[in-house]
Amino acid sequence: MKARLPRSYTSGVNNIQQLARQAQKLQEDMDELAKELEEKEYSATSGGGAVTVTVTGKMELLPMRHCAPLPPRRTKKWRSCPAV
Repeated sequence: MKARLPRSYTSGVNNIQQLARQAQKLQEDMDELAKELEEKEYSATSGGGAVTVTVTGKMELLPMRHCAPLPPRRTKKWRSCPAV
């Protein structure tokens, strides 16, 4: 006696192929997004603009801008960093 497989069993192969195509498309989309992120730069500022740090999408730290307040000069006001 020969065993019979249900008719829906053959569609399982098609589902696996479809899943493989979806996985490949997702991988391509992720690669594209990763490239976009690598091109961007992200900055953060603290201390009212006294310190500015920039990081690239490749997780590289760019030169930090640090400007501490200067001591007073004949006045009681503190001079702060020049605007950039």
